[in-house]
Amino acid sequence: MRALAGSLPEARYRAHYVKVTCLSKRDMCRKIARAVGAEPAGSYPALVGRLPERFAAFVQTDAVRSVLFLDEARDMRPEVLSMLRILTNFEMEAHREKLLLTIGQTAPRVLLLDPLMRLHQMDENSAADISRLLGYLRELQRQFDMAVILTHHASKRRRSQPGQSLRGSSDLRAFGDSNAYIERHGARLMLTVEHRSAKAPEPIELELAAEPDGSGIHLTVAGGAPEPPGLAWDVELLLKESPAP
Repeated sequence: MRALAGSLPEARYRAHYVKVTCLSKRDMCRKIARAVGAEPAGSYPALVGRLPERFAAFVQTDAVRSVLFLDEARDMRPEVLSMLRILTNFEMEAHREKLLLTIGQTAPRVLLLDPLMRLHQMDENSAADISRLLGYLRELQRQFDMAVILTHHASKRRRSQPGQSLRGSSDLRAFGDSNAYIERHGARLMLTVEHRSAKAPEPIELELAAEPDGSGIHLTVAGGAPEPPGLAWDVELLLKESPAP
């Protein structure tokens, strides 16, 4: 391993050694931080945000890329390996790198990305490109234990189901645990919701509303809140969840 490190051009790369000893994600981040000269104290989200910033500083100030050499890597826990894939993803665009830094510094419970197209410069019709982007977001969701909300545009072509109108790859629809679609039907604005693991409610009609002085424009349910599900809906749900007939 040291022979390999010695063969790297010093003008282009900087080698850092880390010994893996069944460390947790936070402890691994702390060891990497010490190896690259970053502050090793702080929470796990803060460390994950700080380390890419340190790697970027090597590129900006010294024009060199960091190379991590992991000794005894066979002892690495699966969740630590998943964390390293995010931490060392030097190929992501600048705005995705800033996203990672922001998440690490603020530790949000909910991440809202509006709109999705601002997060990439790829072909939305390419399943390979979109699945790679969505996989990155899924890793962020799991690593930082947060919800991810994406907003995306639909094509102008009308389809029988709202999810089929999403622009680009069908992987976008499959990615969501819950999907909400707002469509205009003539003068009516309709909200349709899909759930991966539950029956979808009936479409809800929405309307624009505002405060008496014209401020605070927002969407509200047309004609007041919808009626709650009835007995038949509750019974059907119980039957679906029952382990036996």
